[in-house]
Amino acid sequence: MSKTGRPAVSTEGADAIPDRSAIFGLDFLTVLRISGGDALAWLQGQLTADLAEVDASTSRIAAWCSPKGRVLAIFRVLADPGGGYRLVCERWFTAALLAHLRMFILRSDVRIDDASDTLRVAGVAGAGALPDRFRTWAETAGVDDAATIGEMVVARVPGHHPRFMMTGPLDRVASIVAAQPTDDAPRTISGAWRFADICAGVARVSEAMSDAFLPQMLNLDRFGGVSFEKGCYVGQEIVARAQHLGRVKRRAWVGWTDMAAEGDAVVDGAADEAPKVGDIVAAEPHPDNGSVVFVVLNISSAGSPELRVRGPDGPLIGISSSADPIPPD
Repeated sequence: MSKTGRPAVSTEGADAIPDRSAIFGLDFLTVLRISGGDALAWLQGQLTADLAEVDASTSRIAAWCSPKGRVLAIFRVLADPGGGYRLVCERWFTAALLAHLRMFILRSDVRIDDASDTLRVAGVAGAGALPDRFRTWAETAGVDDAATIGEMVVARVPGHHPRFMMTGPLDRVASIVAAQPTDDAPRTISGAWRFADICAGVARVSEAMSDAFLPQMLNLDRFGGVSFEKGCYVGQEIVARAQHLGRVKRRAWVGWTDMAAEGDAVVDGAADEAPKVGDIVAAEPHPDNGSVVFVVLNISSAGSPELRVRGPDGPLIGISSSADPIPPD
C-alpha cells in the first residue's frame, strides 16, 4: 500500500509478454490497406493524426472519431511499400469500419481493402528477436520509428522496453512466428500484449468502449495521435474546441486494483455519496496479482485516496502519479 492508503501502482515487467525476446502472432489485430492517388488527402479528412508525417521511416497512432468527436477506433498507421497506407486495428471493428469509411469515398481516387487474407500482424518483444535485417535499425529506433524491407514493415511502439509491431505477407510472418515457439496459450499472448500497452499508457478501445471518449481523454494527443494544425477531419471541430477552450476535464491514468473489468465505473469514496468519477477502459491481469487498468478519470478527482471500482465498497484503485504516458527506457 502507498502512503495514501491506495494500492501502490506496479508496472514492473510492463513488457512481461511471454518472453522479452520473442515474436508471436497478434491475431486479434488486422490490417486495412488504403491506396489510390487521393489516399493521403482522404485519410487526412478522416483520422486525427497528421498522416503527412507517415512515411517509410515513421508511423503514427491515430483515431477515427464520430461527428461528436468521440473515438470510434484507434489505429497504428504505416506506409505501405506498394504505395498508400496500412492501418492496423482490432479485428472486431473491421466490417463496421469498412462499411463506414467506404461511405465517405464518393468520387475520390481511394480504395479500401481488408488485407487480412494477405497480411498478418506480429508482436516483437526485444530488438534481438527481430529478423536479422531489422536489428541494426532497432538498436537506435525511437517510438513511432519504422523500417521497411520488401513487404515487411516494422514500427517501434511505446513501452518500458523495446517493443515492435511487424506487418508483412501472411506466409512470411507465419514462418517467422513459427520459428519463435512459446508455451503460452494464444489468450495469454494477446492479453500480455494488451497488458504491456496499458502499462505504457496506450489506449485500447473495444467495441463496448467505442464512441465514449474524446481523443484527449485517452491521452492520444500526448502520443502524437492528434494534430491541431492539419485542418478538418471527422469530429475535428469538437476535439479542437475542447482543447483550445480548456474543456478537457478527464484524462487517462495507468492503475492497479485487486479486481476490475472493462466498463466498470470508478467512484470517489472520499466524496459525499461516492459519485462516479471515471471508467475502466481496459483491464488485464497483472503477472504478480490483481489487474492493471487503463482508467479515464475526472482530473479533479485523480488525487483522491479513495478511488474504488464499481462502488464505495469496491476494491481500491492505485493510479500513476500523472496522466503523462510512461516514457520508454
